[in-house]
Amino acid sequence: MIRAAAWRPVPVLAVLAFAALPMNAFACRCATENIAVGYPRVHAVITGMVEHVTPIGPAGAGSMAAVKVGAAWKHAMPASIQVATETSCAFGWSAGQTYVLAIFREEGGRFSTARCLGNQPLPAEKALAWLRRHGRPERVDGQ
Repeated sequence: MIRAAAWRPVPVLAVLAFAALPMNAFACRCATENIAVGYPRVHAVITGMVEHVTPIGPAGAGSMAAVKVGAAWKHAMPASIQVATETSCAFGWSAGQTYVLAIFREEGGRFSTARCLGNQPLPAEKALAWLRRHGRPERVDGQ
């Protein structure tokens, strides 16, 4: 007599649990965090010191940073800007730290950034060397 295979709930439940996960949980895996990758995609690249950070979005999923701009590439920038980062690709920054930041300029003039653009804390020697060699320096207004 041939017996039917016993139903095994564990693999079925595992597949169902994986399918129920929100897809944006997997949306931000960086192949590389190199400024050369972010540079062509963004409005500008800056060095800037984060003066303070304010949580924004649902459950503080993002933040808004007040940034004092030290240097700029691609486009001229004001000396002080507000930069937002949100969603599963939010960039993690700390007040008092200076970074190389690749930033977008959104409709309405708002600045934003995300992971996977090459953002990194100074000294960021490789990023700054790449910017000196390949970037187009711009002025920082108000300095």
